[in-house]
Amino acid sequence: MATYPRDRAEFLRWAEAHVDVFTAQAANIGLTAAQATAFKNQVGALRSRTTAQQAAKDAAKAATEAARDADSATRELTSDLVRSIRAFATNNNNPNVYVLAQIPAPNPAAPVPPPGQPTDFKVELNSDGSITLKWKAKHPEGSDRVVYFVQRKLINESAFTLVGGSGEKSYQDDTLPVGIDGATYIITAQRGNVQGQPSRQLTVTFGSGGPGAMRFGFAEASATAKKAA
Repeated sequence: MATYPRDRAEFLRWAEAHVDVFTAQAANIGLTAAQATAFKNQVGALRSRTTAQQAAKDAAKAATEAARDADSATRELTSDLVRSIRAFATNNNNPNVYVLAQIPAPNPAAPVPPPGQPTDFKVELNSDGSITLKWKAKHPEGSDRVVYFVQRKLINESAFTLVGGSGEKSYQDDTLPVGIDGATYIITAQRGNVQGQPSRQLTVTFGSGGPGAMRFGFAEASATAKKAA
């Protein structure tokens, strides 16, 4: 076991604890008064250097934190200034503002592609005789406020007509005539004035007795028919 610690902080504590012992008991433990005094002075100097070193570390840490705070405040102010400059340039339709401010003009936003095509249909027959169409659709990033327009053509009709719209990926058709044998649907997603690719035609067929029947089937064009009870 070592007589005294090698760690600097632990050694300082050990030495300070022995200053009075070595001074008071110098003659009894084989030390001269000069040796005891020199030890006391050296330990005192070590304490002073350690205190000064810690103070310097604390000051450096405080200075670093202050610099970071100042950096954050400066960046925030710079961001506010740039926003003001860009708003001024936009409101005055004057791109020369960016030249005067010596900052780059914003890149024109790339146009968002059209909404995706509705696919993977499911059809549910409701107890009141209406049907609910459900589908999936994957849209490009930035496609907000997409609505779906529903066109329908009854079996005895030759053209599609718009029967409604939905902000969700589903639509309940409660306007089917009683006794109709079936209907064909096309769903088109639209964002603003931009329309996506229409869905494939979805044909819904009913058993005898029209839409209130207990059995019906549906199929997308060029897809395998699906049936539900």
